[in-house]
Amino acid sequence: MTDYYVIGDVHGKAGMLEDLLKTWDGQTQLLFLGDLIDRGEDSRCVLEMVKDLVDNQGAICLSGNHEYMF
Repeated sequence: MTDYYVIGDVHGKAGMLEDLLKTWDGQTQLLFLGDLIDRGEDSRCVLEMVKDLVDNQGAICLSGNHEYMF
């Protein structure tokens, strides 16, 4: 059975995402549940961090309803 480290509802808060990623062990499957953008001031930075994790660490990223607005 695969263990997952699940993150959702970041809403453009890059600092919060950085804090959460500090608690990730780097081995457990990383899963983003969407709503990465909107509301916060750093949506672009959040998207760049998540894209890097998907491309280089095999993270999985699902879209949330806030992504569909754009």
